[in-house]
Amino acid sequence: MKKSFFAITALLLASGVSFTAMAAVSDESYEAQGIEHGISESGLTGLTHVISPYTIGTGISGTVNAGMQPVAGTGNTVILYPSVTIGLGSRLEFSGRTALINAPGISTNGDTEFSVKYRFRSLGETMPAMALVATAILPTAGAGAEDVNTASGRIFVVAGGDVQVTDNTIMAIYANFGVNFIDPGEATQNNYNTYGLGIMAPISDDNRLHAYLEYNMNHGKTTNTIIGRDGNGHLTVGARYSTKLLKISVGVEDGWLGSNVIVAGVTVGF
Repeated sequence: MKKSFFAITALLLASGVSFTAMAAVSDESYEAQGIEHGISESGLTGLTHVISPYTIGTGISGTVNAGMQPVAGTGNTVILYPSVTIGLGSRLEFSGRTALINAPGISTNGDTEFSVKYRFRSLGETMPAMALVATAILPTAGAGAEDVNTASGRIFVVAGGDVQVTDNTIMAIYANFGVNFIDPGEATQNNYNTYGLGIMAPISDDNRLHAYLEYNMNHGKTTNTIIGRDGNGHLTVGARYSTKLLKISVGVEDGWLGSNVIVAGVTVGF
């Protein structure tokens, strides 16, 4: 357990974010108990964006993720992301997601995404759990939502794990790196990278209430759009209430258009 914790922390440090960790204690199991996982194709593990290496196992989960950003003088931009995930065994899951957009003067649908995640490594004594996520994006966005259609595919490497930091402290630590591939016919965009770091920990005695902190950054993205900007990373702080079948997350993210974004997600697993 001690080596697993330091391996995951070293991965975060290598990604450019300093993180001071408490010393871990020895334990027979590398995996901490007490953090329920929701689907993780696009976050919704309690985090909003950062993906975890875990899969849901055999079963189905349905989610609705939402973001709301005030636009000065014109109203609010609201984006809903309904999705469904199907787990096949302990390591493989498939998911589909679309977007519903309501902005000043715009009410339309966004692109449709289909993803597959394969967890190729479980949390070990010296290495974090790891998974590969591949996503195909279909250009189904309606008129006025063209800036959502900025990629035709993504490939992400995901690492992390849930570890027992002390006798009374559990932490989930996740790190992502991904490449976004742009349709060659998209003249205003180019391929770009995405980085994500996330920490989540229970803050209640029954381990149902969690606090989370995450950091995301796009690098090499030439045009600011609804789904992000280049350069300066954005920080999200929030909380999640979790049971085995229901997870509700609420947070605040610093906005890339000049105002903060209220983010929320609901996960229902069957």
